[in-house]
Amino acid sequence: PLDTFTYQLVAGTGATNNASFTIAGDQVWTAAVLNRAVTPTVSLRVRTTDSSGATFEKAFVLPVMAPPAITRQPDPRHVFVGDPVVFAVGATGLEPLTFQWKKNGANLASANSRILDLGAATLAQAGNYSVTVTNGDGTATSVAAGLIVDPVSYEKWLSQVAGATSAVIYDPTGDFNKDGVVNFLEFAFGVQPGGSGTAALPMVSRNVAGLVFTYREAIGVEPLTYEILQSTNLVTWTVFVPAPSNVTRVNNSGYSLVSVRVPSPNPNLYLKLRVSSGVGSSADADGLPDEWEIANWGTTAGHGPLDDFDHDGVVELLEYAFSGDPKTPDAANLPAAVNEGGYLTVTLTKRPGVNFVVETAPDLQAASWSAANTTVLIDNSISLKVRDNVAIGAAAGRYLRVRVSVAMQ
Repeated sequence: PLDTFTYQLVAGTGATNNASFTIAGDQVWTAAVLNRAVTPTVSLRVRTTDSSGATFEKAFVLPVMAPPAITRQPDPRHVFVGDPVVFAVGATGLEPLTFQWKKNGANLASANSRILDLGAATLAQAGNYSVTVTNGDGTATSVAAGLIVDPVSYEKWLSQVAGATSAVIYDPTGDFNKDGVVNFLEFAFGVQPGGSGTAALPMVSRNVAGLVFTYREAIGVEPLTYEILQSTNLVTWTVFVPAPSNVTRVNNSGYSLVSVRVPSPNPNLYLKLRVSSGVGSSADADGLPDEWEIANWGTTAGHGPLDDFDHDGVVELLEYAFSGDPKTPDAANLPAAVNEGGYLTVTLTKRPGVNFVVETAPDLQAASWSAANTTVLIDNSISLKVRDNVAIGAAAGRYLRVRVSVAMQ
């Protein structure tokens, strides 16, 4: 049979730091806090005794390690576009400590201090942020802190106006600064809260090719639709949808300056801008935004929501909802259900104005689908993550689907 051994700390040469340790079974444990800066190494003497009583002693010199430890995790943030975003971490360990912040697991350039300052938040910055702390003795990584960035709503914009109340003058159709431009248009044109909207109003100029209609679109706000209306008599107005080649955009602080070339064979052509909340209109009532159809095919005719122009198995409504390319096969880019912790889970990127409902079922019968047996894990302006409540393998079969609809004006 195998021999057995016992261990104990004993006095003698090399027992300098025995008092800082204990032995439990065959393991040595620290019994005091060791400071590497003061004591870079420790010395202890151990005796082992076998079942016959024979003994052997040996002194050990061990280095004191001081790997990093996270003492304060970065806090998650939920902000609006334009709000300042700062993450911070607390860490201890033998100096020098180095820091590397990551977004969604990928290193961020020049993000190498205890504090990560992202400046004014943008929609593209939404994600999960963590930091890895390193020294000569090891590494430690923080938990991931989520950053949710919501587009600025009219209410959020108005909240930045000093003295704003619930009075009618602060409604979207009011004009609290009395400059002749209603509040909603100032919001839609990217005017700073409290600033004058007069300079932001659309303008019309003429060149050899026709008229040029110039207007501003706010950046980072809730979904808005900007439509140019045209008329020859100031009574009947129709929507003018320009060809993409006739539109130019220049980004500025808080807004994009949009210039649209409008052919003008009629000398009496009048233009105006209509701004509204939502994803746009569908004059042919086919459930697809006219602007999206024209941008892809140059016309609203011949492309219904259940058509599949590129024959990739993804109908046009789903191409629009999931920001696909309806002219290039890209079915592989659709969100897919995955096994996460033993449950079917799907994560998708939202498109403004599209309603997403995740449903599960034990079979593929139409009457079996329901959203009641799901748990929403993430639901913000950017992402939707939903999990089935029935574990994989707990039933004969589990299926998951995403149902979409577009809220047209």
